[in-house]
Amino acid sequence: MRKKKRIRIRFDRIFIFLLGVAMICGALIYAGMSIYRFYENNYAKQVTTPKPTYYLLLGINEEEKSQASTIAVCAVDSETEKMTFISIPRNTLVGRGDEEKTKMFIKDVYAEGGVEETKSSLENLLHIRIDHFIVYNQSTFAALLTHFGEIDFFVEKEMNHKNQDGSEDFYIHLGYQTLDADSSISYLRYLDSNQDEIARIQRQQRFIKAYLHKCKDGYSVMTWILIKNYWMPYYSDIDYKEAASLAYDILKFPEENYQFCIIPGDTEKKSKDSNAWIVNPIEMQKIIASTIN
Repeated sequence: MRKKKRIRIRFDRIFIFLLGVAMICGALIYAGMSIYRFYENNYAKQVTTPKPTYYLLLGINEEEKSQASTIAVCAVDSETEKMTFISIPRNTLVGRGDEEKTKMFIKDVYAEGGVEETKSSLENLLHIRIDHFIVYNQSTFAALLTHFGEIDFFVEKEMNHKNQDGSEDFYIHLGYQTLDADSSISYLRYLDSNQDEIARIQRQQRFIKAYLHKCKDGYSVMTWILIKNYWMPYYSDIDYKEAASLAYDILKFPEENYQFCIIPGDTEKKSKDSNAWIVNPIEMQKIIASTIN
């Protein structure tokens, strides 16, 4: 009777085999994790990095066919706590809405097509998507300033403006003084004898900086309460809750993170009585890029 052969289990070979499988699995896992980390560091952040929210701010006159007398785009980035306020001269030459061939002043785009065409014209000009808009006229803006109170402010020159019939519209003396709502609006409206639009924008930005500083010196929660209770723009697509939260957030930003600029360009004679502001596209894109980076 034959003896059955005893099967000898070579544990050393099994160990080597299992070790090899483990090494291959480990290499695959390591490679997978490396690819994941590479994607996360180089691509995922690019996708998830929030972009700023762009707000169109318009101040319009109270004529029968209102024009936009003050135009600005404000970029707010809550992630980096940065606000960029870009003023746009009202005589900036733009395409009307989506009609790039039809050139007209941005102030007249509002008169002809309202806020939607103004928004569309600026989106095409700046190559951005404007998320929200806020429109004030003189009456609604004066009401807002009345609730926020007077401001101590240095007026850099004597300002005297007369109506078409020769009667005095307003007068502001030179020097440090307290401006109420009416005198604040007069300061913001003033154009000198040279009709210097850029000088007026610089004064407007100086006033806004001073008002932001005044609000920051107070309590942010107080500003939130004031906006929440007295948010009455002429026209806007954000409600009082959103406006109050926006103001609260901006006032929390470091003051050095407030950037004010005028859209770059040059003055060009359009007719005997009017000049046009022609935007420099290269310098403009640098400003837009600064709102993203």
